[in-house]
Amino acid sequence: MKSLVKAKPWVVFLLTTVSGWFSNFIIVDYPTMTAMIRILGLAMWAAYPLSLQQAIQDYVPRKVTINENFYLFNGFTWFVSYAIVIILFTNERITFTSWQLLPALYGLFAYFYFMMYPAKVLWCAQRKREARIGEYYGDALLLLILPIGIWFLQPKVKRIMQRELEGESTNGFKDKEQ
Repeated sequence: MKSLVKAKPWVVFLLTTVSGWFSNFIIVDYPTMTAMIRILGLAMWAAYPLSLQQAIQDYVPRKVTINENFYLFNGFTWFVSYAIVIILFTNERITFTSWQLLPALYGLFAYFYFMMYPAKVLWCAQRKREARIGEYYGDALLLLILPIGIWFLQPKVKRIMQRELEGESTNGFKDKEQ
């Protein structure tokens, strides 16, 4: 997972752009192949936020509490529900009415949470303190516009990883050599 986060921005940009193409791909008269390609694109799209969260989680100070279980549950819920919709309604138009709207709205919430949580982890790793709501919305917006946001997020991630490699401790001061 860390190899994707450590990659150059143009590589991640290319991966997310191709995944966007795959997730909107349609092969006429081959709905099974269309569904498989679209699910592959969905998995490629989800790879960067998931790998970002996994790689940066190690750089968050211990005093900051972050609940990863809810993030993973929402990511799984979003992925599975979207994959089911792709498989069942490959070339059809979908209209949600009454009770069908509730799972669709939760799927939308799960997607936004799946994108906002890595932004929160990134913010906490940068500032070395707990993030309050509203402080990390800029990074979350960059994750929502993913191919373009990579150019701004990737340098932040590299700075955090480089800072830790150079020996800066979690309290923000350089460790003294003994």
